[in-house]
Amino acid sequence: MSFPSGLTLLGGFSGGREDYQDIVAGRELSGALAIRYAPAGFCASRPFVELGGLVGHSDDLTMRRTYANGVGTAVGEGTASYSNSAFWGRAGWIWDTKAAGQIGVYGEYGQERQSIGAYLEPISNIDPFEALVGQGRDRMDVGKAGVRWSQDFAHGWEAFVGLTVAHAFTQSQILPVDIDGFGPVGAPGIERQTWGEYRVRVGHSLGAHSALSLFVAGIAGTPVVGDSTHIGVDYRATF
Repeated sequence: MSFPSGLTLLGGFSGGREDYQDIVAGRELSGALAIRYAPAGFCASRPFVELGGLVGHSDDLTMRRTYANGVGTAVGEGTASYSNSAFWGRAGWIWDTKAAGQIGVYGEYGQERQSIGAYLEPISNIDPFEALVGQGRDRMDVGKAGVRWSQDFAHGWEAFVGLTVAHAFTQSQILPVDIDGFGPVGAPGIERQTWGEYRVRVGHSLGAHSALSLFVAGIAGTPVVGDSTHIGVDYRATF
């Protein structure tokens, strides 16, 4: 929702399933809300500031671990709930191009949190040393620098590309684990990480104030961060 003063209210929600190595998040729902201000008086080249946040939740998070049991390989699996949240402040500059396009650069600083509910792996022949996992919590203070490009084409087509470099300046993790026969096991420490993020979207307008798009988004980082790619469809409405 845009206002003549240059103020814009941004919001959205998403749902789906996410698959990672040894982790599957089903029935995940998340929503985001942000407010952006870009002074209208600057015309084609102008600064902007933005404040925003998001929350997400899944009650079907399945985690799997593989370990040596003395005679071979065993697999433990448990299910818990999951929630995440983030808030950020962003400032940057936008340039409108002559060919119905836009280029923007920005810097951002914010905090990201996630929590995992406690669970107990069911003991079985394939998991003889079950794990009791307590409630886990992660928190990171993250700085980002990014660039984005968008373009409107003839006949209602549009495209968007965004690239970001992110770095965790502070990070804390709590994950209590107790394994039958071995006792408490501490979570490995995680150093401050740096990673890249990307998003590519191609869409077509459905009218003067809406569009349907196919997008690809993901991250690429160290072995600790890992690589992931999400593919989906989004619907965007403007007022």
